[in-house]
Amino acid sequence: MVSTRIALIPESNNNRPMLKMTPRYITIHETANRNRGANAEMHRRFLANGGGSEGVSFHWAVDDIEAVQMIPENEVAWHAGDGYWGRGNQQSIGIETCVHADGNWEQTLANLADLVVEIMARHKIPLENVVQHNRWSQKDCPHDLRVQGWDVLIDMIKARIDPQPDPNAWHFTETDKWVINTPEAPILSFYKAGGTKEVYGLPLSGMVRRDDGVYEQLFENVLIESWPKGWAGRPGPYVRLGGLGQRYLAQKKA
Repeated sequence: MVSTRIALIPESNNNRPMLKMTPRYITIHETANRNRGANAEMHRRFLANGGGSEGVSFHWAVDDIEAVQMIPENEVAWHAGDGYWGRGNQQSIGIETCVHADGNWEQTLANLADLVVEIMARHKIPLENVVQHNRWSQKDCPHDLRVQGWDVLIDMIKARIDPQPDPNAWHFTETDKWVINTPEAPILSFYKAGGTKEVYGLPLSGMVRRDDGVYEQLFENVLIESWPKGWAGRPGPYVRLGGLGQRYLAQKKA
């Protein structure tokens, strides 16, 4: 996770309007400052000193080391360029992404994605409300991300919101059972290759090791076996269908 630091600019600053806000969006900017050393701390000092001739402000700046907060997230900041009453200024948290020459861009993006996910959770902001500065002012910002592809950031955020499951362990909430891979019993790989629950059905038991050393797991439609030392002259581990599952057996009895 990204390291965060709170360093609010003075309440007396003209670029801190002290207007209350309920954030509904997160607006992604880039600083456009390629100079060496133009990191998050440098931009904090820029805001603390008044935000330049236009008196700009933003809530966060993020680089490859840290994310620094300068305006509370429930206060308006002047970052969107859509006017005093614009939704960008009045309803969005602005994040400036550093692009300095001596920074690590990939790490900066990772830190940005971490920060966005944290803010989304705090304020219940949906992913569709994570937007580019361009949304509010038609400015070519965030430039590098627009060139690289906006989906690069969105995909990083999605991966943090909904992490990919362990490729060697699937949990089935319907039956509260796991299907897993182990070196001696790659049953999950066999299950995936065979058509998953549409063919084999849901798991009805966990994987067990029989007295003969063979692993087995019962599904609705089949019994899957794994023979660690091989089966019928085929090298191990060898996974095969060992019989019919509970559903087929029930139909047969009927």
